[in-house]
Amino acid sequence: MKAPDVVLALDGDLEVDVVRLLAGVATIARRCLDLTEALGAAAAGIGTVVVCERASGADPHAVAELHRLGVRVIVADDEPRAWPGAQVVAREPAAIVAAIMTPTEQTRRDGGEAPAPDAGRDISALSGAELAALLPPDPFVEENKPPQPSHKRRYPARAARRNSGPVEPRVDGKEHGGIDASASRKTPARGTSRGDEADTGDNGSTERDRRGRILAVVGPPGAPGRTTTAVAVAATLARANLRVLLVDADTAAPSIVYHLGLPDESSGIAAACHEAAHGALTPLALADLVVETPWAFDVVTGLDHPSRWRELSRAGIEAFCEVARGVYDVVVVDTAPALNDDEEAMFFGPSRDEVEETIRECSDDVVAVGAADPVGMRRLVGYLNAQKRTEEIRVVVTRVDAAGAGPGAHRAVKHVLARYCGVETCQLVSRDPLEAARALLEARPLDPASPPGRDIEQLCRAWSPHPPAPPRRTWRDRLKWGHARLHSTDPQRR
Repeated sequence: MKAPDVVLALDGDLEVDVVRLLAGVATIARRCLDLTEALGAAAAGIGTVVVCERASGADPHAVAELHRLGVRVIVADDEPRAWPGAQVVAREPAAIVAAIMTPTEQTRRDGGEAPAPDAGRDISALSGAELAALLPPDPFVEENKPPQPSHKRRYPARAARRNSGPVEPRVDGKEHGGIDASASRKTPARGTSRGDEADTGDNGSTERDRRGRILAVVGPPGAPGRTTTAVAVAATLARANLRVLLVDADTAAPSIVYHLGLPDESSGIAAACHEAAHGALTPLALADLVVETPWAFDVVTGLDHPSRWRELSRAGIEAFCEVARGVYDVVVVDTAPALNDDEEAMFFGPSRDEVEETIRECSDDVVAVGAADPVGMRRLVGYLNAQKRTEEIRVVVTRVDAAGAGPGAHRAVKHVLARYCGVETCQLVSRDPLEAARALLEARPLDPASPPGRDIEQLCRAWSPHPPAPPRRTWRDRLKWGHARLHSTDPQRR
């Protein structure tokens, strides 16, 4: 029998008992706080069985939505109620485990699974050959390997890298395109490799230009859409055939794992900074810490609890950024807003704001994200005025529409930024609450065909390695130029 992937949305001790009984028998794909998180996991393709109860927010509409997504739903309920499309069992750990390990008739017809002969027994009492018969197949055996992602990876898989020997950092000038449109890149002559060109120094670019670039997403406090923008930028750059790494460095409210439906059992950024601070982080070690996504970019998960922010040291972040530059073309870092808490500075050790400051010092491009509503614009103006050099910051204003920013929202936002901050250019992202809510529920980036997705794609064109061609002059432009030259008083123009 194929071992099911179980998503649990239970409460308290009942979940602990079920996990203990399922140890070694089934795979716990996700332990959710409520049914909303379980819905997001099921929409992302995580798990084949969802176990929930009324305490976790189960209702007939949510159960029907889970059934529509193609997962088997088990509801633990002691009272007799009608749950359409779900299997109702008592709130007993043994009964729940038996229901999980015993598929229904419909499941056996669809998947060809046979009922478990020992599903009704106490699994914790099994041992030896009896327990080995119920264990799932070994995933490391060649014929039992899980299916690979549908997208084509642009670098070898982890197992292939482990067997191929040590990997050196990518600092030799091989094809590792950055995202700066102004970086000069010269095509090597036929018969010469890019590595030879880097040794001779004919291209005129420095080692920093040949390596990947770091893009820091910052912004004022609140929820202006920093994480949503960072995820959308990473997905857009990945569609442009760039190797992209998305890092959750938010020390206040890390949430990328929830935006993309990723496992949150461990903190990738804490482990990476710890190894980097001790000089043990190599490209091979970084490959074991990242999480691959179906959207062709990798993710370094954030802190599993905000109280662990002291594990992110300045030395660890700087070393991590240097290693990530040598592996990826673009490293998009989602940061936390600056708190400017003077009380933390009184204690010995780093402050929480030092993490955001270090990332900004290591970054090549900085994007400040703010909201277009009155409160969001006031916070964005205060944040930009507190910065030392605003000309190096790209400003992105989200949720721009007439409902939140008033009539003439686009013109009003640009006027406020130019008058009170001296920011002449900014990128405006349209508001689409239905698409934003649907993307969060389905645990995916924004749809590139939606209005905010198109605005993010326009923002990412500035970091494309191939600058867009200049617009062609029409006959009207040539006529205006000739008329201005004819009537000009400047003798040089004549």
